[in-house]
This record gives sequence, C-alpha cells and structure tokens, in this order.
Amino acid sequence: MIERIEGRLMRRSATTVVLAAGDWWLELHVPSTDPARIGADGDPIALWTHLIWKDDGPTLCGFADPAERTLFRLLLQVQGVGTRIALAMLGRLTPGELVHALRTRSAASLTAVTGVGAKLAGRILVELGPKADRSELGPEESVAEVAARTPGEDDAVRALGALGYPSREGALVVAEIRRLEPNLPLDETLRRALRHLGRGGGAIGAI
Repeated sequence: MIERIEGRLMRRSATTVVLAAGDWWLELHVPSTDPARIGADGDPIALWTHLIWKDDGPTLCGFADPAERTLFRLLLQVQGVGTRIALAMLGRLTPGELVHALRTRSAASLTAVTGVGAKLAGRILVELGPKADRSELGPEESVAEVAARTPGEDDAVRALGALGYPSREGALVVAEIRRLEPNLPLDETLRRALRHLGRGGGAIGAI
C-alpha cells in the first residue's frame, strides 16, 4: 500500500497533479489543484494517497492531510458516490466544512457540489451523519477538532501538512497562535508555527 508520497510538484491540470518522486513522475487525482491548497509548481509537497484499482487500470488519489483522505474513503462507502464526486466534494468543501455539514445535516452544503443532487445528498447525510456525530474521522484528528477550525486555521494546517508536519501537531500549534492573536494573517501564522515546530516546542507566546 502506498501511504504517502513526497516529491516536487511538476505540473497540474484541472483535476490532477504530476509529482516527481525520485526517478518516478506520478500522476495523482486530487480534490483541488489550487496552489494555495497544495503548493505551486516546483514546490516540494507531500500527499497522502489512496489507490483505486479498476478494470482499466489503477488510479492514484492524493490528499493534503490524513483527515481529507479519511473523509474521501468514507464518501466512497456511500452508494452513488464515486471517485469523481468524492474528489469534487472535497475540492468544494474543506474537511472542517464537510464535517460540519454532516453533523448539522446540511443538504444545501452538499448539493452546492456539482453532481450531488438532493437524493444523493440525503443518502450521504443518512449514512455518514451518525459517523460524524461519533467522531469517527480517523486516528489523526477527531471530527470535532477538524470541524472547530476556522477557514484560516484550516488553510494554515494544510500548508503545514504540505511541508511534512503531522496534521494533529500543526493544528494544535495553529489553534494556540490564533487563540492569542485571532486576526493574525495567514502568512504570519505560518511563520510563527514553523518557528515553533522547528525548535521542537516551547511557549508559543514567545514566538
């Protein structure tokens, strides 16, 4: 099983990226090719992966953090949700936004995704809503932890994950920085988080 791939982002299309990992150039299907979410061309990035085998060959999907991949795998368990729709949902909604939609049973949030009609949205909420309530997101982070993050915090945690820092560790540092200074810009939040993580911990207030 391919768990995680680190390499350099070489190029992107509307739904895929090409990652150079050693002598291999790998095409991965991703929820979003937005540079703000996965990095710019030429950047070193790391993606958590999910491999799908079909009659026409393998498809490798890549995700910014384990929480995003876990949600993708949960979505695939729902009848009528295939790879394309699951990726589209995670491209439109952050993990926190999707978890919040599941917990609040917000069909409107799901039908805003192209390809998701009212019937499919209802099925997703019926099957995954209870799992969201029970915090069955995965070992890295609980549903509540992801859902509680603000969009700014979520972007910062994604960026730290792309640099190789564990999602849970990055989330804790970012949350504390934003608690001390709620309106801190994203770039300054990242700078302080990297300084803190780079020196192995300590008092965040001293960053």
